Amino acid sequence: MLGRIHSYLGSCWAIGMAILAPISVLLPLSSAAVAQTNVLPKGVANKIDRDIVQRFKVPPASIKVQNFSAQAWPDGCLGLGKTDEVCTQAVVNGWLVEATDGSQSYVYRTDNTGTNLRTETSPQAVLPLPVARKLRQAARRELNVPLNKLRVTAINPRTFDGCLGIFTPRRACTKIAIPGWQAVLTDGRSSWVYHLDRNASRIVQNSAASKALAPVAITFATTDAALASNILFTSSSSGDLTGRTITNTLSTDGKVTRLITAPNIRSRPVLLRTLNPVRLDRFKAVLSRQGLPNLNGLNYLTSASVADVPTVTLQSIGSSVSYTSIEKQRVPKSLQSVITAWEAITK
Repeated sequence: MLGRIHSYLGSCWAIGMAILAPISVLLPLSSAAVAQTNVLPKGVANKIDRDIVQRFKVPPASIKVQNFSAQAWPDGCLGLGKTDEVCTQAVVNGWLVEATDGSQSYVYRTDNTGTNLRTETSPQAVLPLPVARKLRQAARRELNVPLNKLRVTAINPRTFDGCLGIFTPRRACTKIAIPGWQAVLTDGRSSWVYHLDRNASRIVQNSAASKALAPVAITFATTDAALASNILFTSSSSGDLTGRTITNTLSTDGKVTRLITAPNIRSRPVLLRTLNPVRLDRFKAVLSRQGLPNLNGLNYLTSASVADVPTVTLQSIGSSVSYTSIEKQRVPKSLQSVITAWEAITK
């Protein structure tokens, strides 16, 4: 999944598509292609418009091209070939295009004429237009951000309880199944997470997960590994030049251990310290007070996450969240508080 983040690296407009763009090796453009980088052929734009209307059921009048750039795709599948698909290996000059319906973005790859056209945006990653409009209007009122600045950048289909999946200490939630979405909105400077039901009749900001600052992009994790029953909390840092993975673990009896692994190294867990019951309870209170369950399944990542800078994953019971280590001052305040409390234990 981390490999999909590169799509927003070149410019701020692509932050929202961070989870949708797989890595492809872009080759140098020919001189003819470079000469055309300031003009998107009308035929290409028209074919993209028609595909958006057919695929995503968007009214034609609401669609406009927001950004585009000339590209050299590595193969005939434009770098988006499926695992069982045979792609010609010739370089294909073409376009990377972002269109918008005013609420959310649609990213396309095409050849020079638009005859070969593929989208990076799946239908599962797009809200129905009326729902997206309701969400943006609710966010505008709550955040006092101009409507034309707000874009839906990522969504995750969810089934919520009666509290729409928002954890609050000591609050009971009815155990009913409410289908809906977890959605990320951005104004280009900050990002917010919202929970909403299928028709957007209920919309609630997940404040614990919100207010990540650019260049951090909020994406959704695809898996959530379970912890052993005797583990209260763990952190795993990996992805730097050394190839090491450093895992710190807090067990329910207060023992804090560290395990370092690398391609040619595997250490034994080292006991760092044992927390007394008071300090153990204090850390548990931080996790509860900061609403760690509200961060479950979220990634707070930047371009550094694919550039030999470690990504840190924190896990607790029912919660898993990742962030780029050098950008921890830009993640939401609730996550910063958890990071600070954990670093005080493991330093």
